[in-house]
Amino acid sequence: MQDITALERIGLTKNDRKVYLTLLEIGSATVSDFKKTGLHRSYVYAILDKLIDFGLASFVIKNNKKYFNTENPDRILQILKEKEVKIKESEKEINKILPELIKRQKIAVEKQEAKIFIGKEGIKSIL
Repeated sequence: MQDITALERIGLTKNDRKVYLTLLEIGSATVSDFKKTGLHRSYVYAILDKLIDFGLASFVIKNNKKYFNTENPDRILQILKEKEVKIKESEKEINKILPELIKRQKIAVEKQEAKIFIGKEGIKSIL
């Protein structure tokens, strides 16, 4: 199997990846189907909620049971493209305020002043 740590780049932890890959292998599953991951049931629920928020999973209710399913793995590329768009927007916003930030930094540098007084004459100057 290929190195799946690349999934970290979209924000999935090791346990997130474990649950996601298990869900990919199982298909439609209830939380009890994730026992082989070795993760606590409540933790698996939290991870599945995170995967749903990312758009990598969904659920349906059948016979009063919640069944989780994966969405098309191509969604991962969409997530990366969305992050790229957000980064470009952030870059534009930062470029707009950058001159003001630089100006504030220069003011702070100009305010800083240090004087060194040496010997008796230095002490007289201080007094």
